[in-house]
Amino acid sequence: MTIVKAQKLTEHEGRLRARDYDNVTQEFVITAIGDYWVHLCAKGPMPDHTQEAVLLKVSWAKVLQTTGVNLVWTPQLAKLISAVPAV
Repeated sequence: MTIVKAQKLTEHEGRLRARDYDNVTQEFVITAIGDYWVHLCAKGPMPDHTQEAVLLKVSWAKVLQTTGVNLVWTPQLAKLISAVPAV
């Protein structure tokens, strides 16, 4: 399995967005967001910091296994996956 580093294509101030990254990272993150939200719906919508970290790691591992893409974990990508969307 090849290790892939996220390539940020757009630099700007403001909130993180999946579209700021390369296509591989976008697909990985979008899939991880979906899996993360499934876990939130099943376990509870307001996890504490420890629960959030566990859910993120579970989602990350599942997407890694599903896609075969070994994307390097970064705090920015974790924040992007766990961010609450603006309503």
